[in-house]
Amino acid sequence: MASKIIYLLIPLMTPIAFFLAAQITYDHGVLGLLGYSIMWALSFIAFYFTQNRKPVAIQDPILRSVIKGVYIIEVIFCIFLVLKIIFTETDFIYMTLINIILMATVPLFVIYLYKFNPKLVAVATVLLGIAISFLIPTLVYLKVSIPTVYSGIHFLSTDLLRFDRPATWLLVASLGIILVARQYLYRMVDIHHKARTRFAPFLIAAIISSIVMISFGTISFLGRAQAVLPDLSDRVSIQVINRFGGQFAQILFMSITIFMIFFIFITLWESIKGGPKKYNPLLIVIGTLIPGLVVPYVNITLLDAFLYFGLFWSPLFGLIFVPVTTIYRTRIGFLFGLCMSLAVGLIFTIPFGILAGACSSFLLSIVLVLFGPVEQKNLQL
Repeated sequence: MASKIIYLLIPLMTPIAFFLAAQITYDHGVLGLLGYSIMWALSFIAFYFTQNRKPVAIQDPILRSVIKGVYIIEVIFCIFLVLKIIFTETDFIYMTLINIILMATVPLFVIYLYKFNPKLVAVATVLLGIAISFLIPTLVYLKVSIPTVYSGIHFLSTDLLRFDRPATWLLVASLGIILVARQYLYRMVDIHHKARTRFAPFLIAAIISSIVMISFGTISFLGRAQAVLPDLSDRVSIQVINRFGGQFAQILFMSITIFMIFFIFITLWESIKGGPKKYNPLLIVIGTLIPGLVVPYVNITLLDAFLYFGLFWSPLFGLIFVPVTTIYRTRIGFLFGLCMSLAVGLIFTIPFGILAGACSSFLLSIVLVLFGPVEQKNLQL
């Protein structure tokens, strides 16, 4: 059971998830943090009950190629944003030299470990992710005196401890839609994925995911209390660590972050290498060129990028829960949901557009199943 839990937790253990936890807490307070962690837990539960009903959109060759390509671009784009944050927030020459050494040595260690036993890399990634979620906040809080922390949290209680923010509730709902879809997206890329039949590993993975996100996200409360004011809110976690964690916490955070990033690149490379030969070079060029040209010149946060790409993933949410078994109906439902998400997102807000895309694809799929013409050729899942 332990190995099953570890493989279920791999999509959670990324620097993107940890940076998002801190940013959402900084921007939306305790409601955002609890909502984000709960949605991670619910995504595992939803995946368990729907994993045997794979959405046809991910099985359709055309949609699968598009979805896989966009997902790889999103992952690389977000990883480049994380690297940009790390480079721009490292000010001291001493730490810069250490970071360069870590970036040169940690990937070599990951490659050696992966060639020796790929399962060890997956196990190490999950264990390091759990470690970082508890050790980093501990080291940070040890640096700050107890009276200062208590006075800061008390001062911020009227701001960050509120539950009456409609925008935050809308954000939490949209995050839930994205996270459910991303459970399928990661399994589409992971060549080692196997279906799990027992509910216990999913339940334990859900509990661990919620605890891990809450543990790491709490450092943003200290950032608010100590008046850490980043230019972009996704930088709050690394600024808090640099200011209050000491050099050991900085080295630990950088080492684990680089380990996770390189493991993500290995996973993407294995997935691309196993695809069609004509498709591989184009996907590699697009997946690296677009983020490489865009990231250095844009001032958007990780949460912004996560939500923007979420407009594309929101139609999958409806298709996951409706047992549509034909390609053409799925294409209609996906395209209709995508158009609705983009239109509503541009007119109103991005989270509202994500909700609109998921609901519209869900309702249209129901209509197509109940009232659409009967097709003789169904896609074999």
